[in-house]
Amino acid sequence: MHIFNDGNTTRKGNRYCGVRALAIATGMEWSKAERLLKQFVSMPLSKGIYKDEYEACLNSIGWHWVSAPKFVGRKAYARDLPEGVYIARQSKHYVCVVNGDCHDTFDSTRKMVYGYWAKAA
Repeated sequence: MHIFNDGNTTRKGNRYCGVRALAIATGMEWSKAERLLKQFVSMPLSKGIYKDEYEACLNSIGWHWVSAPKFVGRKAYARDLPEGVYIARQSKHYVCVVNGDCHDTFDSTRKMVYGYWAKAA
């Protein structure tokens, strides 16, 4: 299911999915999430965020990468992730997933999930 969530930003035209997913998943203020990410990225956030740079940022706050679950005959989607709060990597997109629901400004539930970051236990 898609749940509209803009990460509590006051910006119009909020296109920074990596910042939004980070803010939603961690409960950080938008500006703090943006400042944190800018420490790790090599280009403006508006141009996108490389997976390795995003991962370095998330590792720095105690999150780790988990490969998507495998299924015979189909790909993994957000609804297939275990219960909990995650940041999923999709094609050209990052999204916060809470108990299988995509929290985002648009419905990305039909996009396959390559894997996700989880908070270390």
